[in-house]
Amino acid sequence: MTRRFPIYMILLVFLTSFSLLFAQSKNVKDLRMQLPNPDFHAPTVEGSTVDAPTGGGDAMVWTGYDYETNNATRRMLDLVDLDGDGTPDPIMVAMKRDVEGSTRHVVFGYKAFGVVDTVNAFDDALTPVGWGEIQFCVGGPMDGEALVMAHVGGTAHHSWIDLVNLTPVLPFPTATFGGNWPSFVYLGSQDGTIIGITTDMTFYISDDGGATFNAAFNIGDGDPNVDFALASDTPAENPLRKSYDDNVIATLGCFAGVGVSGNPDVVYWYGSTDGGATWFGDIIGVGSADFPEYGQVVNRDYAPYFNNFDQVGYDIDPTGVTHVMVNGYGEGLYMGGADTVNVYPMLYWNSNHRQWMAVTDEAMEAPDDGFGNTIADNYPGNGIGNAYGTVATSWDGQVVFVMWQGPEWTGEIGNSAYNIYPGDGGANTGPSYYTDIYYRASEDGGATWGPVGIIEGDAGVQESYPVLAADLEVVGDQATAHYIYYIDPIPGTSLFAGGNGFDPNGVWMYNTYTWTLATSVDDDVVVDKFELEQNYPNPFNPATTIKYTLAEQSNVTLKVYDMLGNEVATLVNATQQAGSHQVNFDASNLASGLYLYTIKAGNFTSTKKMMLLK
Repeated sequence: MTRRFPIYMILLVFLTSFSLLFAQSKNVKDLRMQLPNPDFHAPTVEGSTVDAPTGGGDAMVWTGYDYETNNATRRMLDLVDLDGDGTPDPIMVAMKRDVEGSTRHVVFGYKAFGVVDTVNAFDDALTPVGWGEIQFCVGGPMDGEALVMAHVGGTAHHSWIDLVNLTPVLPFPTATFGGNWPSFVYLGSQDGTIIGITTDMTFYISDDGGATFNAAFNIGDGDPNVDFALASDTPAENPLRKSYDDNVIATLGCFAGVGVSGNPDVVYWYGSTDGGATWFGDIIGVGSADFPEYGQVVNRDYAPYFNNFDQVGYDIDPTGVTHVMVNGYGEGLYMGGADTVNVYPMLYWNSNHRQWMAVTDEAMEAPDDGFGNTIADNYPGNGIGNAYGTVATSWDGQVVFVMWQGPEWTGEIGNSAYNIYPGDGGANTGPSYYTDIYYRASEDGGATWGPVGIIEGDAGVQESYPVLAADLEVVGDQATAHYIYYIDPIPGTSLFAGGNGFDPNGVWMYNTYTWTLATSVDDDVVVDKFELEQNYPNPFNPATTIKYTLAEQSNVTLKVYDMLGNEVATLVNATQQAGSHQVNFDASNLASGLYLYTIKAGNFTSTKKMMLLK
């Protein structure tokens, strides 16, 4: 017999769920990013919830330091073929603390030759070392090595890693500059010029391989649209990124009070498109809890509080386009509702389309789960809602892959409760939802996106702080993303008072994700155009394949040039029939670096870039 419920009971359940969904135990406008105390001693917890890595991939760095960044996803991971097998290997840096209260070190880790290993990236006597970044250097005097930067006692330090012997280059450099949380770019096309920046918002330049650094200019210099003398809040970290050809260099952050006209709280891009010769600013978003502004998110009716948590993750693809991920927590009309509520989307923006877009599903953006658990009362550390975005792109900028951390659900997203770690009842404990790592991919340069998926999501495990290598590995119709993430045995953040305990079994994991790209190849299609395709694989070592299409019989030349315009190879010089063609390019005799390849076929000419990494 089918059991029927009275209509008034169904209505009561609906109204109760609706009211729980929009319950507000805290005013979202009162929530702000907090800087943790790196020397806070949370109690070490015996018998952690995770005694060994349970997520996918390889355990790279074991550490109880369970906080990766303040407001900017750091460049902790890069790729280079260490063992010469033609496939990229991960190199990374991470903070290491084995015992609560002990000093911090930044270690260099890698996976190659069938092993995973780590080594201290800085002098053992240099302590405490915090929050490193790494870049594989191509070109210039340090070609083939890796540059690492971190901070020690309020100043930025650097170290070089020998990627042949997989050890630091000795003696360790002694030059320092600026303040905490350094970020940098190494410009191989400019004889190894290094540009660094720290929390003081000053750019420091070295043209002698890091032997000395000189203060050069500040964020916002020359831009009449901002005045940093008016700033009420600036980022703790100012990340610096560049394109492969070193032409586009930029930093990005959320700055409160600096806008001269209109909204004073801005998301600000400051950079150069001519290799650092000239610099300019670009306001790409506005708003905070004090000055919310609607109309910026094309697929939602939201006003992001950009300046409350300041979380940004971004990169510059080889074509020079900046791709940005931002924690979009703020206010808005959720699911077409009439009342303004707290919302927690992850937002994406790029400098080509110049519009903010929510890449989370709407069901992931609610202020609570409808079962009494709110985002505002249960988020770990500064990871409020959908947080810590990171981005990677293909060489041509068309394939874009993004990741972020968000609450873990006990069942279907939007139709179940958050999975809450209740705390252990001690003095330094409290409830916190477990987190999973989510992803989404675009194949048209970020204009449209595939479905949201979970890439790391073991039940009852806090997987957090995803960091993508900037390059997607694209071979044929297969794309692969390389990433690291942190497994925290005790949900929460031990560096915050009340953030739950310390556990040395925390671990940075490395993993990859491969998927098949959508294709529109049809062997019966008549060739009616000239086309030069992007080489693959790219980057490559030492060989790559170049494909091209001829609409008609043509006299064809295909040549390779270095970045100074010198011809280094002629691959084709012949008359060829209409149709698809391909040629193999072996660069065994060339140095690592950026190269151009140009086809001329009748009146058709096209040039593309490719990167040789040895």
